[in-house]
Amino acid sequence: MVAKFSYQVTSRKREQDIIEVARNAGVGHLPEVHMWADYWKMSEGVRAIFHARSGVDEDFEDRVFRCIVYTQYFPLRDLFSESCELIPTMVYQMLDCLHDLRYKAKILHRDISANNVMWEKQGDEVVFKLIDFDYATSVDDDGRPASTIASSKHRTGTLPFMAYALVKDMVNRNNPLHEPVIHMLCHDVESLYYLSGYSMTTMPNVEDSVKRAIYRQIVSSWEDGTLHSIACMKGDFINEETIMSMSLPPQSLSLRPWLLRFCGVLEAAQHNRATHRKSGSSKPFDLETMGGILSRDAIVSALKGEKSLKFRKVLWEDVPLEASGSGAPSVKTAEGTTNEGKGKNSARARRAPVRKATTKDTTKDTTKGKEAATKDTTKGKEAATKDTTKGKKTATAKIVTPKKVATAKASQVKNNASKAKLVVATKVLTVQGPTRRGPTTRSMTRKALSAG
Repeated sequence: MVAKFSYQVTSRKREQDIIEVARNAGVGHLPEVHMWADYWKMSEGVRAIFHARSGVDEDFEDRVFRCIVYTQYFPLRDLFSESCELIPTMVYQMLDCLHDLRYKAKILHRDISANNVMWEKQGDEVVFKLIDFDYATSVDDDGRPASTIASSKHRTGTLPFMAYALVKDMVNRNNPLHEPVIHMLCHDVESLYYLSGYSMTTMPNVEDSVKRAIYRQIVSSWEDGTLHSIACMKGDFINEETIMSMSLPPQSLSLRPWLLRFCGVLEAAQHNRATHRKSGSSKPFDLETMGGILSRDAIVSALKGEKSLKFRKVLWEDVPLEASGSGAPSVKTAEGTTNEGKGKNSARARRAPVRKATTKDTTKDTTKGKEAATKDTTKGKEAATKDTTKGKKTATAKIVTPKKVATAKASQVKNNASKAKLVVATKVLTVQGPTRRGPTTRSMTRKALSAG
């Protein structure tokens, strides 16, 4: 047997009482308790001198010295030092225990760690035990602490195995705008994932000190550094790329695909919650199981390869300009494209019959314009005749509003395509002429009109 002595916050339930409730509810994988006792409080007797205070000290927590005697169990390192093949078995049994604690006894353990999961031999079978219920608490039907009074003023759990959201909560605890994170079942499941990775990298025997340091590099970062850096490293561990690239000892190398599936489950859970947030849906979301993904049965099925979790395909849809808020006006332009290149066919606009249009010459040099148009009539006709073999350029003039003319002037010329800036007209004018490189001048336009 093993005796455990500890100073516990007086507001916490006694460990033996919690275990008794769980055992009566039919929860398995619990430790056998033989005897217990509460001895004294820190605020009593001579010890009260060290806690004498005038008025109420909000930071003071009275504690009681307690003792509990267990059956002796064995640490995980003794089991996983030579082989890690039973790590999945440990996870499956602990998932059963956590599930039954929550739904049969309405209890959360809240301190899953390498020291709180042990094992014993029952015949030829290895049975894992969940011990140390000092931080355990009763919950309501929604999985939230039943008591509105905190059993401790500090976050509970063992830091290297604490869920990412809980570590981030500790980072932001001094922010008055931060909403505190409530410890729920999903956080205990995540701690079980960290325990798996920790066991695979630190518990196998490795003689080479250099290799041993390499294997433990990732999980060692969960213990050292600031809370912010620890949160970042733990968040990065829920990433399949990290699991694929991490170095593993020979004893646990075969478990990489299994750990990848476990990682995929947690990634899917995070994705599911993020999707619900972005949707703005008013429907309640099950935070305990992240929408059902972190339920016991779903996790076991995924880890055993019976089911696979796939993210939904992301579909992108065009947003109308009015809805996008870009403020870009809808400008109608006359655009002509040059049919050039080897075998490259560009989309051609439908050709309309060529019409003669009577237009007013608004330029100052009216006489010179008419003479130029008369002299080049023959050349314009010849150029129009050669359009059957060369690329043609079709320009269609469409009506635009005066407010959009300024925007139309800013349109760009790309490659061999040119956009003509138009003014308000009462008719649609279609002009067909030969393809030319460079800008089109007014005289060239009049030549084309004369040729028609």
